[in-house]
Amino acid sequence: MILKYYKDCGDYKEVMRTDKKLFICPFCGEEFRGLAYHTNQKHGITSKQLKKMMGLKSNYQLITPDLKDRHRQIVEDNYNSHVKNNLQKKGVVTRYKKGYTGHTKDNWSPQALKDISKRFK
Repeated sequence: MILKYYKDCGDYKEVMRTDKKLFICPFCGEEFRGLAYHTNQKHGITSKQLKKMMGLKSNYQLITPDLKDRHRQIVEDNYNSHVKNNLQKKGVVTRYKKGYTGHTKDNWSPQALKDISKRFK
């Protein structure tokens, strides 16, 4: 049972939640625990684009609390075997090298520069 129905907002509709706290896709009307995953795969709309289209804050969660807790539990369960071991060796942080400036714009590929210029127009 749907608590609220869609509110027409032009080419797209408002993001709604069901009484089960599931998200309703504003484009196809299906229910999901993780709306951003669905819209990216089926409609080609990223979570950032979706939030902008719907007028949501950038920190708005597009997953249900139970799915968020499940993701947190997976990280906690695998912390020692994956996260900690991948970032540290014998207590030394290995992720960042001394003097490494990071992935700055001057060393981006031409394709990356082209994609980023399209994204922020």
